[in-house]
Amino acid sequence: MKTNQNKVRFILAILKRRMWLIIIPFIFTSVASYVSLRFITPLFESNVIVSVNRQYMLSRDMQRMLLEGMQSRQRRVDDLWLETQSILAELRSSSYISQLIQRINLDKDPFFGPEIREGRGRNPNLPHDQIQFNILWSHLREHLKVRFIGTDMVRITCSSPNPYTSKNIAQILAEIFISEKTKQELGLIRLSQDFSYNQLAKYEKDLEEKVDNKTRIENELARIQLDEVIISEENRRNIILEFEGTKNEISDLEKRQRSLAKQLPQIPEGIVNIADFPSITNLKNEIKQQLSSLTNLVQKYGWKDPEILNYKTRFYTKVEELESEISQLVYSQYVTFSDDDKRIIDEYYKIESRLDILYLEEQYFSLALDALNERANLVLDYQTRIEQLTREINIARDFVLGFRQQEESSEISQALLREAKYGIVEPAKLPTSPSSPDKRKVILLGIILGLVIGGGIVVLIELLDDSIRDIEDVEILGMEVLAVVPKMGWINKIKT
Repeated sequence: MKTNQNKVRFILAILKRRMWLIIIPFIFTSVASYVSLRFITPLFESNVIVSVNRQYMLSRDMQRMLLEGMQSRQRRVDDLWLETQSILAELRSSSYISQLIQRINLDKDPFFGPEIREGRGRNPNLPHDQIQFNILWSHLREHLKVRFIGTDMVRITCSSPNPYTSKNIAQILAEIFISEKTKQELGLIRLSQDFSYNQLAKYEKDLEEKVDNKTRIENELARIQLDEVIISEENRRNIILEFEGTKNEISDLEKRQRSLAKQLPQIPEGIVNIADFPSITNLKNEIKQQLSSLTNLVQKYGWKDPEILNYKTRFYTKVEELESEISQLVYSQYVTFSDDDKRIIDEYYKIESRLDILYLEEQYFSLALDALNERANLVLDYQTRIEQLTREINIARDFVLGFRQQEESSEISQALLREAKYGIVEPAKLPTSPSSPDKRKVILLGIILGLVIGGGIVVLIELLDDSIRDIEDVEILGMEVLAVVPKMGWINKIKT
């Protein structure tokens, strides 16, 4: 504790002894900082705050439309910094500066006027507008600042030696910024609106064509639509079984015909062929006419429907009539033949006629099955096309609805943009006092600098001083202290 007190006394003694080395730099730097303020041009700063995304109390649907129309996004810190640099570059661009020159009379400005005249003197061949542009651009590069306040307001700050100049530049730049940004947004909205118009017309036409096509196919489907019983697997199986039975019957009859051909007696000349009789020909024609209706009947009725049963009854009745007529003709024409020969000839002609009918029936069965399958496939194809068209129509309707909503959104965005997106929150004010230099800070820095310089000089001199002032200095030299004579200043006070 005593050692610390001695150190404090030692330091205080040094400061007291070297006080003039601290006071002189202190006074010099303080006076110098105060005098330097006389030579620094004061700058007046004016601010204007612009809203770039003002929020309104709108319904969710309206907010969604505005967000879609204006392509709004949530700003992050990095985005704000990048957007700040972007806005600053815009404000310093040639377009903004040209508009600013047109709205501010720089020649009569007390700050820019002399500089413009000086520039014209140095560059007499340079256009006047170019001189103004260069001077103003150089000024804005050094004295224009942009900073976001929160995420939806921008502060534009301009400083100038003339308070009126700083106020005018800040206010006019803000107005130009709002005007240009509004033009850009309106341009984008109009482009989106034009695109929506074109796409809406395209998809409306496409939707109309698809609806007409679907209606046409539905009408065709209604015309060729088959009953579910007709296209059922059971009905087709019954027809196929009948078809297979016909083919089997043909095979059996062909074998029987070949067998009978070997047993046929010699038929003398002059006897008319049974197949050439008009009655036989007429009956065959009637049977063929009935068979020709088989294809249409199969596509209209099920194989077990009454209409088909009636057809089969009429068909077999005619076949029986034909066979009966053949028997009568055989027994009337071949009277001289024996009963066995007549029986063989009768059976042979019946088989021959029956085969002709079965061959024709086989063809019509094949045609009927092909027509039935083709029609069933056509119905399936139409149904598939209708389903596809239904999906395409729904998609086209969604597009039409979406582009109509986009149209409405664009119109609403265009109507609300000037009021909803950009606006001056706080206009520029005329500064009443300079923002720089800060006299207090300058003088305070001068005082601190003087103290630092003085303290440094004192430390340096003390380090270089090799005189002996206390017992420790003697002991460091390796000598012994014989006695210490204290300084008794109080004796001088008694004498006086």
